Amino acid sequence: MIRLEHVGKVYQSRQGLTHAVGDVSLTVNEGEFLSIVGPSGCGKSTLLNMIAGFLEPSQGRIEVAGQAVHGQVPPKLGYIFQKDTLLPWYSVRKNVALGLRFLGLPATQIEPRVAQLLRLGHLEGFADAYPHELSGGMRRRVALLMSLAVEPRILLLDEPFGALDTHTKTHLHRELSDIWRKLGQTIVMVTHD
Repeated sequence: MIRLEHVGKVYQSRQGLTHAVGDVSLTVNEGEFLSIVGPSGCGKSTLLNMIAGFLEPSQGRIEVAGQAVHGQVPPKLGYIFQKDTLLPWYSVRKNVALGLRFLGLPATQIEPRVAQLLRLGHLEGFADAYPHELSGGMRRRVALLMSLAVEPRILLLDEPFGALDTHTKTHLHRELSDIWRKLGQTIVMVTHD
C-alpha cells in the first residue's frame, strides 16, 4: 500500500543544510498498522508529511496505492494532525459529518454514517456537545472519527495523542487498535512514546 525507496529530505536555511530524513526504505502492506517511534526532532513528521504529499522528498521515491506521490495528496488518505483540528463552532456531530458534506453526500447518507461512527468512538451521548465541552481525549476521538468518516484506505497519524496524560493515551491507543481491527485500514502512526 505504501512504498518508500531511499527517501530523504534536506532543508536549506541560513545556518546551512539540515538533514531531516536520510535514506529511508520501507514497505507498508495493505491493512498493516505501522508505528514509527523516535525522539522529537528526528524526522518522523517530515516522513509522514512526504507520504501524505504535503512535502516533496529531496531524494528517493514514494508510492501510495501503486501511484507515485508528487506533491499531491493521494486519494482515500486520512490524516490526523498533532494539533486539534475541530471546528469550535460545530457540534461533535457536525464535525464528524464535515468531510461527508464536502463530498456532497445527501443527509440521508450522512446521518446514519455519523451515528455509526459516534457509536464506534463511544461518543453517542456527546453528539450535540461542542469541542470546548469535551476532554482532550474526547476531542482526539472526534478528530479520528472525522478522518474515518470519509472511509480512507490509508490513515496517517502524527503524534495523535501527544498532549494527553499517560492514562488517556493508553486508553486511546487501545481504542485505536480496536477500530483498526474492525475497519482494516492501513495505518502509519508516528509517536515519541
